[in-house]
Amino acid sequence: METRADRYRRLGADDQLRAARTNDPSKKRAFEEAAREWLKLADDVEQMERDRLNPSSPSTAWRGPR
Repeated sequence: METRADRYRRLGADDQLRAARTNDPSKKRAFEEAAREWLKLADDVEQMERDRLNPSSPSTAWRGPR
């Protein structure tokens, strides 16, 4: 079964591939930005799951702007 984080990483990889395949600079930037956001979301979801499963440890979910 695919986790949410895995799905978001797959969507990010798809957008990275789309960015690599397009010659349109505007589309390339848009796909690259979308890919970064999907990958950030995957990291955030994983952190939230770790925090949920181990609530006694201090949260490091928010790591500031990237």
